[in-house]
Amino acid sequence: MIRILDINYQSPRLFGQFLKKYNLSVDTLDDVNGKYDIILSHREGIQDIDFSEIEQYCHENTKIICDITTESGNIQCFLDSFKEISDKNDYQFYLIADTDLSKYHRRVPVKYTTLDSYCLSFYAFLNPMGDNQMTLETGFSAFENSFMSLNNSCRNHRVLLLSKLIKRKFDLTNCSFLMTTASDSGYVFTEFLFKESVKRLLDDSLISYEDSLELLNFKLPKHIDFNFKKIGYISNEINEKIYKSILNLVTENLFGISHGDITEDNIVTFTEKVMKPFQVRQIPLFIGLPNLQKTLREIGFDLFDDLIDNSFENEKNHGKRMDMILDEVNRLLFLDLIEYKNENKERFEKNYNLLLELANQGKELIEKFLLEHIFDIEKLK
Repeated sequence: MIRILDINYQSPRLFGQFLKKYNLSVDTLDDVNGKYDIILSHREGIQDIDFSEIEQYCHENTKIICDITTESGNIQCFLDSFKEISDKNDYQFYLIADTDLSKYHRRVPVKYTTLDSYCLSFYAFLNPMGDNQMTLETGFSAFENSFMSLNNSCRNHRVLLLSKLIKRKFDLTNCSFLMTTASDSGYVFTEFLFKESVKRLLDDSLISYEDSLELLNFKLPKHIDFNFKKIGYISNEINEKIYKSILNLVTENLFGISHGDITEDNIVTFTEKVMKPFQVRQIPLFIGLPNLQKTLREIGFDLFDDLIDNSFENEKNHGKRMDMILDEVNRLLFLDLIEYKNENKERFEKNYNLLLELANQGKELIEKFLLEHIFDIEKLK
């Protein structure tokens, strides 16, 4: 019998279907007992605790798998920590990442084995057993010639976006700026962090003093159709009351203006936010890391470059890049985007179908990895 311990209660995201398929049971810290053959950890289980808390459950041949899918932002900090731990200890370490770490591994020698692919991100979020599963089937299609932008956690580039939208007098009807942080009771609006972000932007000359006053006087949190204070967890369900705009201005978790956003190897990461406009068959505009658009094209997505001027993706000045993005939003809103969509329906469907294909590829990669590196097939018979 293979003994497996999940120390972060997140094994269903990538491994749930295979644990069920091969009739494998998993212990958690609620019922931990003795030593384990396999320990499953998420990012915080490696980066945020003393390794001795894991080692107490290891025997000499224990395999330690760290899954950082859905949590690969500010990745350099984690990679430094994981390298240090795996270098110091003689256990078999494995890293699963939903990004491309090839440049990093060519530069940095490591002892652990890596499974890295963008496909894993799609599987992690579209897997029906995942804790952050996106609802994939939608019975509606974006129909309003407007733009939307959903902004949850408080990050410097989201505050910068809000400042520029206010200054340009954009219609924020279909925009949310919740400016939250995680707490024991879920995600909550955090005024202190918001003010810290405003100060940081002012200190970095990304906004003026007058801009900062406008931000501080803006009523937050800015909702769309529900009282966020009553909700402790943000679902990934696609809500047709929210997703009614044809143009989706997506703010990814990283943009480049905060420490740790851009790594020495220019590692590109993204979250489910990238996937949602493809799911709803919207026209996407991405506020993310440099090379995000290039990466998405390489994966196979159509970014509608015949319609959208994505040249902002090459701009290294972050303030100017944000201005170029909003210039493009303003230009697009003067066009008949519904007509464009009707004339290019097959391209929107191709993007949607690619979500499924990538999720299936991710599933296949995970099962192959588990059977080749982790599970003793003879013990599974």
